[in-house]
Amino acid sequence: MSDDEQVSKSQKKRDHRALQSLAAKLIELPSTKLDELELTAEIRESITAGRSMEKGALRRQHRYIAKQLAAIDAEQIEFKLAEVFKPAVQEVRRFHLAERWRERLLDGDRDVVAEIAQACPALGQKELSALVNGARAGDKKAQRELFRYLRDLQDTTAG
Repeated sequence: MSDDEQVSKSQKKRDHRALQSLAAKLIELPSTKLDELELTAEIRESITAGRSMEKGALRRQHRYIAKQLAAIDAEQIEFKLAEVFKPAVQEVRRFHLAERWRERLLDGDRDVVAEIAQACPALGQKELSALVNGARAGDKKAQRELFRYLRDLQDTTAG
């Protein structure tokens, strides 16, 4: 019995839809990021062609690229694609953490200062206090400055 006979028709459809989704991601990927992936010239040409297509033609191109991806190790491409976007995901997490810290500071949460100090030893408590007081007054500019300070504080700690 071969592998094809053991895999259900529904599973084959799910796998093909996943490959079509990967094809859509590859088409939307900027050329600079696409160069980081190890793709065959044929697949790269298909992706480039798909960028100029719309609607029905684009759906057909997704299916065509999915068929090409099925012939190679698509899991390897998915893994590399995740690696390409890993820095962006980390940046979003840091952005959200800075937002949460700012909101908690503005709400008067006293525990957040200790949390920030533990995560970022370079914390200037006097500067933070001045920024928080300005932001609590309702000044939008001061709120943005507080956010930038928290974000930059993470950058200095991470870098």
